[in-house]
Amino acid sequence: MKIGGEYKVELIGLRQWQKFARDVRTNADQLIEVLISMAKHLPDEVAVARALAREEGLNNALIDRLAKQLIDRAHECQRSLGGT
Repeated sequence: MKIGGEYKVELIGLRQWQKFARDVRTNADQLIEVLISMAKHLPDEVAVARALAREEGLNNALIDRLAKQLIDRAHECQRSLGGT
């Protein structure tokens, strides 16, 4: 699915989300605010999910790598959306 005309996740930033908001006829400022909020909360949610996985015996390095990538991406999103 394209976001603001872009397919590649790493190329989706503030301008693409603003364009997406116009395309779907929603308030861009509200959308950006929600996205920033999600990006701020995601690292904590990932940490909780990782801890639960460990408690249930899923102590695989893949879980840690995935958690790190999700947290890093959330921080990138915060920066690109101006939420830092």
